Amino acid sequence: MPSLFTVYRVLGLIGKLKEDRVVAGKEAIEEIYKTSYYGRPKKDNLILTLVEAAHLLYRKKLEIEKEGKSLGFEEYFIHPEVMYMFIRKELPFLCPFF
Repeated sequence: MPSLFTVYRVLGLIGKLKEDRVVAGKEAIEEIYKTSYYGRPKKDNLILTLVEAAHLLYRKKLEIEKEGKSLGFEEYFIHPEVMYMFIRKELPFLCPFF
């Protein structure tokens, strides 16, 4: 029996890490946005914040790639772009006293 990871991979729920966001395809709008309201639809893509993408990656509802390489949950957080943008943009929002 395939794991949830395999099922979502077949559905094409792959997000591409691009600077300060993760961009997923049209299928993600149906599977993620319309069921749980994560991200913002823009044309035929779903734009996710780094925090939203991290949660979906952790729950195995989305696979994240950078330069064709799939990132695991830990790899996602140690990726230089994510680390920089998370500290620069997301952390002050989540913890205003930082």
